[in-house]
This record gives sequence, structure tokens and C-alpha cells, in this order.
Amino acid sequence: MTFRGQTVKTKTKDGHWMVKLSALKAGGPDVLTVAGKNSTVPREVKMDPRVKESEEDLRRQFELMLKLRDRQDEMNKVISDTAEYGCYLFDNACRPLLKEFMLKIDSDVIGRGMSLTDNAVSNRELVRVDAEIRTHPVEQIGTVLRAYMTAMKPVI
Repeated sequence: MTFRGQTVKTKTKDGHWMVKLSALKAGGPDVLTVAGKNSTVPREVKMDPRVKESEEDLRRQFELMLKLRDRQDEMNKVISDTAEYGCYLFDNACRPLLKEFMLKIDSDVIGRGMSLTDNAVSNRELVRVDAEIRTHPVEQIGTVLRAYMTAMKPVI
């Protein structure tokens, strides 16, 4: 597929295809050329006649959308960082405080448990679950985000 001097290749899947182009400025008319197994057909790309907004309005809407996307991304990073830091605080600050407290709590206050005869988990299962967790997309993003957290001060 060729559009404004950019040529990209793709494959169809279930009769559909998609390509990604570098950023383009509004303009036109343009010609979209698609080459397939059988033919190359030039197509003129025009504005949808139902769209009544000016190119300037569309450009401003697009810029606003990009700003909103960037703000959403920033918010997601803050939420992820906050959750990560909360887990760190609990594990390193709260757990030691709770250890002494829990030694004073009797089972009549919190119950006796589930009466399981076997609560063992095989090491292979733990390794599998750990690998699944570490390769989850959220964890991969978290790894990148944690690299940005260079100014974080130790809690303990």
C-alpha cells in the first residue's frame, strides 16, 4: 500500500488488513494505491461528505485527543506507581508491625482456618504461575514504570 510517498506491506487476515503510517498532516486530495495478488488500483481519498467540521476543527479535535491520551497514560502510570508503592509499604512496613500484633491474637478472635489436610503446592506449579505473572503485560509495563521511579526514597 502506498500513500503520500509511504509504502508499507501487510497481510490479510479473514479478509481484513491494517497498516500504520508515519504521522501525516491534513491535506489532499490524495491517492491511495493498494497492490495485491491481482491488481493495483489507485483510489482517491476524500473527506467523508457527512463530516461538516472544517479541517482546522478536525485538527484541533485530533490534538485534543492526543492530549487526552497522554494525560490518560500519565494517570495510568501514577496509579501503577501508587499501587506498586502501596505493596512495597505493606510488605516492608506493615507486615513487621502486624507480626507482633498477630502473636497476641487468639484463634477465638479470627477463627481456626480451613482444616486442610494438605496445602502443599508443587515447585513446578509455583514456577509456572510466577512465570505467567512476570510475563503478563501489566507486569511488563510495571517494569518499565519502576525504572522511572528513581527519586523514590526508601521507607525503611
